[in-house]
Amino acid sequence: MSSYIDIHSHQICASTSTFTLVNCFPSELEIALQKEPQQFYSVGIHPWHINTDFGKEMDVLSNFANHKQVLAIGETGIDKVCDTPFNLQLELFKKQIAIAEEVKKPLIIHCVKAYSELIQLKKECQPSMPWILHGYRGNKNSTEQLLAHNFYFSLGKEISHLQASLRTIPLNKLFLETDNENVSIEMRYKMAANMLEIPEEKLKDLVYSNFKNLF
Repeated sequence: MSSYIDIHSHQICASTSTFTLVNCFPSELEIALQKEPQQFYSVGIHPWHINTDFGKEMDVLSNFANHKQVLAIGETGIDKVCDTPFNLQLELFKKQIAIAEEVKKPLIIHCVKAYSELIQLKKECQPSMPWILHGYRGNKNSTEQLLAHNFYFSLGKEISHLQASLRTIPLNKLFLETDNENVSIEMRYKMAANMLEIPEEKLKDLVYSNFKNLF
């Protein structure tokens, strides 16, 4: 029987029926690995939290990126509504893209009001590793544009407002997440299955297959 896949969460789930990819900052990872050595993680520098110590954070990320419990790099990305200068966001994002390529792991991406720039960057970088947009909330038009460039999508708390986008995303490009919400991933699957008018168990199996194919 396949597990529920929660591709992006900030908290560990105790349920044995759920596989949770827990996100943390590089500075948090060593302690996290000591406390929960069997847990799997994504690790990266979020554009909201780029500070003067980013060089040290990048060193830690580089050192741990190939750790067997780290399955993905991120979340990282670009955000036009945060205070961090956009050029600095791009600089750090490109460094993390390079790390993901070096260790051959998927990239978990935070993107706000910058899909055009993200697409352009993907054209420039020509990455071999999958790029997964977490917390996706784009409209149908944006979804179609991103699909043309082979993005994957993870939907979270905005899913109830994304009927058209959800139906546009091929099921082999779809993930679901809880992010920082205090909700069960099962509830997210139930809602998505209802919106797609397919059995929840089928959706669960499809997302599990997506996870196995990418990771």
